[in-house]
Amino acid sequence: MPGSFHGDKVFSFGGHAFWADLAKGVLFCRCDDALSGRNDDAVQFRYIPLPVECHLKISFAMRGDLQLCRTMSCVDGCVTADPALRTPAIVR
Repeated sequence: MPGSFHGDKVFSFGGHAFWADLAKGVLFCRCDDALSGRNDDAVQFRYIPLPVECHLKISFAMRGDLQLCRTMSCVDGCVTADPALRTPAIVR
């Protein structure tokens, strides 16, 4: 997980909730765990960085609105940062 994270985009897919930092990667967990309201088990989050060629090394102040030029979502069963770079689904 990077030292800082900015949730630019939020979506769900396949029973998981995703928070995407469009400059760095995606943080996700199971929806059932996040919404359970149980105090006995901590929610297990996982982080997957964007491919190296997609990383943006910019400061928080210089981010602007990355959603004008980038997005992340589920397309045809794949979680992708760019439909042209479609990768297999992170979770099933």
